[in-house]
Amino acid sequence: MRGLEYEQLNTSTSIVQDNGMDFGEARLELPCDKFRSRFTFGIVTAFQYKWFVICWVCTFLSFVLCVTVSNETGSALLIMLYVYLQIFSIIFSIFVNTAIFLKFRMSQEDKMKFYSEIVNNRPYSNDKSWDVVCYNMISYFKESGLHNALYDGADCHSLFQWLLKDNKDGKIDIQTDTVEDASTLLAKDAIDKSKLIYLETAREKAYLIYLQSENSYWVKKYPELAQ
Repeated sequence: MRGLEYEQLNTSTSIVQDNGMDFGEARLELPCDKFRSRFTFGIVTAFQYKWFVICWVCTFLSFVLCVTVSNETGSALLIMLYVYLQIFSIIFSIFVNTAIFLKFRMSQEDKMKFYSEIVNNRPYSNDKSWDVVCYNMISYFKESGLHNALYDGADCHSLFQWLLKDNKDGKIDIQTDTVEDASTLLAKDAIDKSKLIYLETAREKAYLIYLQSENSYWVKKYPELAQ
């Protein structure tokens, strides 16, 4: 258990303090402090999904039937079912805890909250600088009744990198053959497009803050290279 303290995050803390925020002896506890490994966290998190629970119940039943059934053909089929269910369970437990899955699961409101945390806490390429963002997002997901899939600050950093690659949040580029087709499409999706454009603005703001924090980190670490 690594125990996260703001005072141990030297560069991260200095950046936050530059913004007038001093957490002193404040201590955060992330899932990486509660679980021995990411795999254990993934299994526990996966059990929050009903399909995973159903899969494990079916796995257990297939194992029991495999032991009790005397027919060789039936036993072979049950063994195959058991193996397939085990493989599915492992893949599912890994996938639901990836940044890719979280990116598609997040609503526009969730993304806006995530970008605001980046702007407020100014993380950079060091994964530990994302721990504050991670803690706040976990609290947000809990308050919103959503399942948490964030293990540590590195997950938030990875999530941000994936969101930067997401073209769906970008400005809309409509390619149509006629002006009439474009007008119809605009009238149909006007509200959604305005939200996406605003979300793109928030993402650009978060990315700008990220770059500024990254630059500040390297300048402070190697001031001779900035001259």
